[in-house]
Parts: sequence; C-alpha cells; structure tokens
Amino acid sequence: MNQPASNHALMRGNLFARGFSDPVRDTQRCYRTILRAMSEPGRAVEIQNGLQAPAPLSPAGAAILLTLADASTLVHLVSPSPAAWLWLEYHCAASRSALDQADFIHAVHQPPLTGPASPDALNSSGSSATLILETGEFPRQQPFYLSGAGAAARQPIMLPIDQRTLTEWRANQNRSGREIDILLCVGRKIIGLPRNLRIEPA
Repeated sequence: MNQPASNHALMRGNLFARGFSDPVRDTQRCYRTILRAMSEPGRAVEIQNGLQAPAPLSPAGAAILLTLADASTLVHLVSPSPAAWLWLEYHCAASRSALDQADFIHAVHQPPLTGPASPDALNSSGSSATLILETGEFPRQQPFYLSGAGAAARQPIMLPIDQRTLTEWRANQNRSGREIDILLCVGRKIIGLPRNLRIEPA
C-alpha cells in the first residue's frame, strides 16, 4: 500500500532537516565539547548548534553522531524511526548495525544493558562502544560520588540516571568484557561517564 502524500512530504522534510550549518567548524567545536565532557566526568557541558534532527534524536544526541559517526562506523538506534535513519544517512553516511556489533548505541531513557532486546547484554568480547543515552529533563536526579581521572574532588554530583542503570552498566562490562562509555544527553547538554569511572551513591 502506498503511503499518503503527506507522509512522503514529512519524510522529505525530516531528511533535509538542518544539520551543521558550518560542518567543519561545527564538527570541530562539538568534538572539543565531547572531549571536555569525557575528561570532566559528571559535568554538564552544552553543545552549541542549531540542529533539527527527527525524533528520537535530541540536538545533543544528533550532534554527537554527526561528529563521531561516518561510513566506517556502525550505529544502532534502540528506538529507530525511518526519518531518523534517513537523516543520519544523509548527513553522516552512518551505517546501521545490530546491537552487539555497534560502535555507537543510541537509546532513550532506558539503556539496552539487560532485557529481551539484548539477550547477551551487548556481549561482544574485546570490543568497545559508546552509549548515547537520552535522559531528557530527568525529573529525579540522584547524588553520586565520582572517582577516577578527571573527576572532581569527593563531592556529590547530581546525575540524571538511576542506580540500577549504573549497576547494570558496570555488571555488563565485567560480564562481557565490552568497555562502554556513556554520554548522557539532556536537551542540548551532555554529561560524560567514561568506562573506567567509579560511581557510588552519595
């Protein structure tokens, strides 16, 4: 059955939704922001861009993928939409991938660390991945102590993530041997949680 003309128009509009206005400079600027987030764990840093990516990609999540993904990297969207895939393929030539083979995994609210969607919990021994987790305006931030390279002196840090997710993240790495960095996306802000970071409830 053919899709209504209005659906085709919507898809076309999403496909050509705005990417980086100055791809070279915007990519460099975003890359520096990502490095800062990962080198200063727990600190929210803002990505300055005018991206208008289709759902479920936030401006921050979309900027991360446009900066780090290309035709040589594998991307898995846990909650994919045809419009989001078309947008990514058009702007950065991203390649679709199964969950356990992806270099970049994008999820909304609940990461695919356990459960039916990931029977082996991202198991791909010896590899690494970056989980881009859209938390939105998380209503119940919780205090944690962070320790490791770049972490602030021992003081509570409020994070838009729950203890269960952090526990599963660590258990997954211990079980599968797959190292996973996390980039939390809150609107236009990102928070880096490097794979070797120690996180404890405050």
